[in-house]
Amino acid sequence: MAIILAIIVIQIVCLVLYLIFAEIYFLFSLIFFLLYFWLKFHDLDEYTGNRAWPYLRSFMFNPSVTYSFVDKEAFRNVDQKFLFVVVGNLTNMGLISAFGFHGNTFKDLDLVYLLPRTLFKIPIVRDILLWSGACVNNNEDTIFRLMNKGKSVVYCPSGMNELLYYTENCKQLFEKPPLELFEFILKQQLQVVPVYISNEDQRYWIWKGKYVSKVQKYCSQTWLKWPFPLLFAPRIFGQNPPSKVAVFVGPVINSSLQNSAIKLSEYFNNQFKGIESTEV
Repeated sequence: MAIILAIIVIQIVCLVLYLIFAEIYFLFSLIFFLLYFWLKFHDLDEYTGNRAWPYLRSFMFNPSVTYSFVDKEAFRNVDQKFLFVVVGNLTNMGLISAFGFHGNTFKDLDLVYLLPRTLFKIPIVRDILLWSGACVNNNEDTIFRLMNKGKSVVYCPSGMNELLYYTENCKQLFEKPPLELFEFILKQQLQVVPVYISNEDQRYWIWKGKYVSKVQKYCSQTWLKWPFPLLFAPRIFGQNPPSKVAVFVGPVINSSLQNSAIKLSEYFNNQFKGIESTEV
C-alpha cells in the first residue's frame, strides 16, 4: 500500500510541475523540433546511406520474412560488393523488412537498399528508413555512386507507382528487369545477385479498386509524383498466422563472364525457374 501511495504522490508531483512549467516544456519541444528540421531533415543523408545504424538493423525485426539462399557463404566476404536485383516485389515493405531490418542476415555487408524519393519526405518515417540503410532510388547513376563508395546495393526495377495501378503493360517489370539494366551491369562489370520476393499479396492487403487506381495514377503523374492514397496494410483476418514473405536469394553472377546483355538477362531470369511452385 505504501508503494502504491508513493507512486501516486510522484505522479501528482510530476503533473503539477508539468502544469506549472508547461510553457517551458513546449518551448523546448519547439526548439528541438526546429533543430531537427534544420540539422537532420535537410542533411541529404538519403543519398549516402551514412546514417545506417548497424545495431538497430541487427535486431530481428523481420519475423514476417523467411530467407532461402543458394549460397549464403558468398556474402561473408566483406571485400565483395554486390548488386541485388529484386523481382516479384509488390510492396516496399518487402525491401524494408528483408534488407533493412534484416536481423544480421547480411551483417557482413555494407548494404543499402533503394526506395522512392517520396518516402523520405515524411518526418520520422524518413529517419527510420535512414537508420535501416535506405537510400533514394534515382537512376543507375545512384547504383554506381553507392557501389563506388564500397556499398552493396539492393535495387528493385519495379517501383511503387507500378504497384498501385498495376496493369498488364507494367507486368513485365515484376517478372523481368529491363534489358537496359543488364547493359549497365555488363558495362560496369558488377557482381549481380538475383532476388525473388513472393507471398506479399498473402501477407498484405492491397486495395486496387477502379476509382482508387485512377486517383493514384493521376497523383503519380502530377507534381506529387506519388500514387496517393497508399492503401495497404498487414492482413489480420483470415489465415492465422498470415503467410510469411518469402525471399529467395540466388547465386552470385559474375557479369564479366557474359558477353552480351541479352545472355546475362536470360541467365539471370533462369535462376527463378520453378521457385514459384515450391516453398521458398
